[in-house]
Amino acid sequence: MNKQTLLLLLVVFSLAVFGASCKKDDKETITYELTFKANKATNGTTTFDEIKYKDANGVVQTVTNPSGNFSTTFQIKSGTAIEFSVMGTVTSSSFPDAIFSYSVEEVTNGTSRAVICNESKSSISGTGGGIYTINTVFSRTFVNGSCQ
Repeated sequence: MNKQTLLLLLVVFSLAVFGASCKKDDKETITYELTFKANKATNGTTTFDEIKYKDANGVVQTVTNPSGNFSTTFQIKSGTAIEFSVMGTVTSSSFPDAIFSYSVEEVTNGTSRAVICNESKSSISGTGGGIYTINTVFSRTFVNGSCQ
């Protein structure tokens, strides 16, 4: 073999090794993220007395008297209980517009791809011109890509 052939073989081999080392891993990593939110009313004064939720390990977390809107997000697996409750009051001259919600998002390779399930409600009771009571409870289970 002459020098040119050896040099050509060395270049081809080097490109093959370099190309193999730069090959993109096509495997997708899919995870699910659960988000709980409690947004105070824009009309009136909202006091959240207590917010409870189950975390990714199924442990009940309690937040008492948060000063602002509440939000938390964490990864979950199939079989996770979606438990979220908000208790408090709103003092307002008209029916309050506070909103409470949860959502589960599919995340692929670190990028949010789709909302799998979500729910929002405003479980507030009371009559016009006074103190309204917040008593909102969500209870679902995330199983195999859906909320039941």
